[in-house]
Amino acid sequence: MHMGNAMERIKIISRHHCWRTLKGTKTNNFQEYLNQINNGCQLQETIFHLRDAEEMLMDLSNLSSPVSRLSSTEIIHIWNELVDYLNINKLTSDMGNLVNGYGLDPELALYGTELCELKRNKENILSTIINKGITNKLELIYSRGLDKSVKLKDAPQKTIDLYDEFRYEYSKSINLFSLETCPTLNIENIYQDHYLWDKVFTIAKNKLFIISGGIPLALSYHAKTLDKNIYFCEIHRENDSGLLHKRKLFNEIYPKFKGKENESWLIIDKSYTGGSIQLAYKMLVNLVGYKSRIYKISFSPKTLGAFSSSDYAIYAGRLFDVKKTIAYLTAKDWHKKLIYLGDHVT
Repeated sequence: MHMGNAMERIKIISRHHCWRTLKGTKTNNFQEYLNQINNGCQLQETIFHLRDAEEMLMDLSNLSSPVSRLSSTEIIHIWNELVDYLNINKLTSDMGNLVNGYGLDPELALYGTELCELKRNKENILSTIINKGITNKLELIYSRGLDKSVKLKDAPQKTIDLYDEFRYEYSKSINLFSLETCPTLNIENIYQDHYLWDKVFTIAKNKLFIISGGIPLALSYHAKTLDKNIYFCEIHRENDSGLLHKRKLFNEIYPKFKGKENESWLIIDKSYTGGSIQLAYKMLVNLVGYKSRIYKISFSPKTLGAFSSSDYAIYAGRLFDVKKTIAYLTAKDWHKKLIYLGDHVT
């Protein structure tokens, strides 16, 4: 199920109930499904489409330790070695397959049916490329990526309180039997402390994070800054993995607010194309109007289009002003060029 638009009237026959025959509705629109259930209709049949497990080999847009603490030259050397390895040593079916996509230049990711196998295969592949004796060049707070390595329980109490308040509100949209399994309500790890958050704090007064990827970002940001002006909205253009947990859609900006029509805003989200950020922008404009200055940050943009569609981008642990950077990039090697340009970003 996804937020599609197809809906049609169909004939439903219950063969094991004396061939009872009546009309029904076929839809792939989750909101329409909820509407029909609330109107007294009953679920007849469902089909599940499951994405395979994924494991990132290397992501230039948000590097993981230990590579994230190396120099730009070493990072690109490892990237090129990995690309060459994958070109020469074709993956067998039991090792996983490479995720394909249009313009996904910064990421090399495996997919398969068993996550534990993917993790083992990743370790085997990287061990042939990354020297185990490499020495960190950067302090963790200045690393070229943010690992989701901090336990939420170790965050400041005010950050834990922020999440608890959000959970209370968001749980109103979730089925009772899913409260302990819904990923958005049961976050354990947030992103590490990073010098970036102090820079993000100064861009605008209010920060709007997009669920669900934005929750660990928001909590990490709050743990660093204790910013009181944090808001959330939920947008899924597709691939909402939490869909079956919901009894209604979370179609609002939380917490509710008034009197912010002339204040500045910043929308933050992980970004493949920038589409979700643009939808959040439209949602926000409908509430605050065009008098408010609204900025957009793409966190870990996976395409040049996502990078260029925002005002700012967090790429490889550095905050880029897009207008000042885009002229230095080309479609062929933008994902590697930004690594080197990051050396000149303070």
